Amino acid sequence: MDRAPVEPTPPDRLQRVAEAMLRAGQIESAASCYAEMRQQGNELEAGPGLLRCLCRLGRWPEALQTADELERAHPHSEALLKVIYQTWYDGRFWRLDPECPLERLKTCADTLFGTGLYVREAPYIVLGLARSAAHFEQWDRALDWTGRIRPLMLKPERRGDWYDCRAQAMLAGGRAAETLGLVHDLPARYPALRHRFLIHMLRAYLLLDSPLDAAAIYDELTREEPPPVWVHVEYARLARSLGLVGDAVVLFSRAALLTRPLVAATQLTEDLAELMLVRGWYVAAREHLLLNVWLRQVRGAHVPERLRDLLAKATAGCYNPDAPAPDRMALLVRCRAIWRHQAVRALTLHRDFSDARRVMWERRGTLLCENGEWLVRTTSGIDFPCPAELVPAEVPAGTQVRFGAVPAFDRDRRIETWKMIRLTPKSEAPPAQSG
Repeated sequence: MDRAPVEPTPPDRLQRVAEAMLRAGQIESAASCYAEMRQQGNELEAGPGLLRCLCRLGRWPEALQTADELERAHPHSEALLKVIYQTWYDGRFWRLDPECPLERLKTCADTLFGTGLYVREAPYIVLGLARSAAHFEQWDRALDWTGRIRPLMLKPERRGDWYDCRAQAMLAGGRAAETLGLVHDLPARYPALRHRFLIHMLRAYLLLDSPLDAAAIYDELTREEPPPVWVHVEYARLARSLGLVGDAVVLFSRAALLTRPLVAATQLTEDLAELMLVRGWYVAAREHLLLNVWLRQVRGAHVPERLRDLLAKATAGCYNPDAPAPDRMALLVRCRAIWRHQAVRALTLHRDFSDARRVMWERRGTLLCENGEWLVRTTSGIDFPCPAELVPAEVPAGTQVRFGAVPAFDRDRRIETWKMIRLTPKSEAPPAQSG
């Protein structure tokens, strides 16, 4: 027997149900009711409620797409347009919408300005345009739009966005000295954006060819959390250009540990192999070049002749050049071991001697025991050797810990390294620092 067709719920009843759900805080269910009303052709009645629900739920891509569709379909409905414009403002200007093309964003801004309703919000609309221009690397427009407003026109919590956008645009134009003047005190004033402002300062010092100042900023960046991979890479290239091969190996190793996915480390393994050849580390160089060839094959990339020449040079320098190449997993394990071993070394490029001997306090990591030796692995993948006497008896491997370390010299390996001076579980209060 055929079932009777299900009658759709009348629009007026759906609207009453949706409003009741809104009052009860059931936003998701209310949005479903409004969406059903819209499917039944009642866009004018359902549109405002649907947009408000989607915004409250944080479903911004869906809310903005719906707002655009309703604006095209009903360009003369004042009640609907008011909610559409508010959705545009909240979703595209107060909150950056990285999916919106810049020209489309400019059209939305012109429409909002034309309504005369967004006079107080005008600085935030201009800031949204500037941030979007920076996102799409249209630096001239970002500089122009940030120049039309001043930070004091914005709420304190949004002023850091203006400085961040302005600094990016100025650096893109090569105005490094002006950028330093703009951001020099901002890491302390805006702790939430401290990391970004330090990166702007590092870029400025690199542009100004001021390696010692760049070194100090790099130390500041790496003191609390791992910076982006490019920070290590740029600083490594700086060290290499200054002839500091050991420092460059350390920095490229730190970058390789942070690179995800590994296939993105093709250039890093090549850079490391070249530096290792300079230092006469033929076995390690050969392993990095073999890993590089494998990564290129995974990506379907061509293996250049230059890379084959480097591999031949590294193989010829090995004590056993006829030894078979390790398998891929063994290559990866051995290269990672080299990166961890190198990444923990101290750098020689510092602003002054006192800076070079700075004690590292409040570093964080995971306590591990490998081959009977204790070590602490930080979030950036760097291993710090830990003397067994510093490990409390009740603390097992895998515990999150705090530790402090001072520069030291490993006489066996004849390299600078770090000596751990204390270790406590992360949950405990650290001991008072002296000195």
